[in-house]
Amino acid sequence: MGKRKTPINWKQYNKELVRRGKNLANSIKVLKNHDKKEELKIMNKCKNGHPFEYTNRTIILFAIIKSITGMSYRLIGGFGIIQLI
Repeated sequence: MGKRKTPINWKQYNKELVRRGKNLANSIKVLKNHDKKEELKIMNKCKNGHPFEYTNRTIILFAIIKSITGMSYRLIGGFGIIQLI
């Protein structure tokens, strides 16, 4: 491996990591504080066919977890089943 052509600005890099962490924490707080049963009831009202099992916010939470951890879709699906119980 060779040397980097441009030096890393560690101060800026650390600030960016903190900002991303704060955004993630805020996203999870918002997603955590919602009534899943009520949201599903609204989503499934007047719906034909199989009812929805996951709320829109839950799908967003799964997407956040996937982007952070790099888990496969199948693993996220298993994680989602645990959340339903």
